Amino acid sequence: MWIGDNRAFTLDISDSTESMQNLFTDVQKAFSQTPSCVVNCAGITRDSFLLKMDENDFDQVIQVNLKVGDDFVSQLLF
Repeated sequence: MWIGDNRAFTLDISDSTESMQNLFTDVQKAFSQTPSCVVNCAGITRDSFLLKMDENDFDQVIQVNLKVGDDFVSQLLF
């Protein structure tokens, strides 16, 4: 059962803070308010054994999976 008006929005979270701000602006326009709930399911994988993984790939995985989503979303909401 769905309650209220529900929509999904997508975003390339590795892009930039500006793209996240644009997303929140779009959400506010669609609902006329700041979101009361945000689901962050951002994540990427680079299939490689950790010790053989390229440093750039490792940095990107950590940036997207651990840092970007939580940090940026928290800054935009609070």
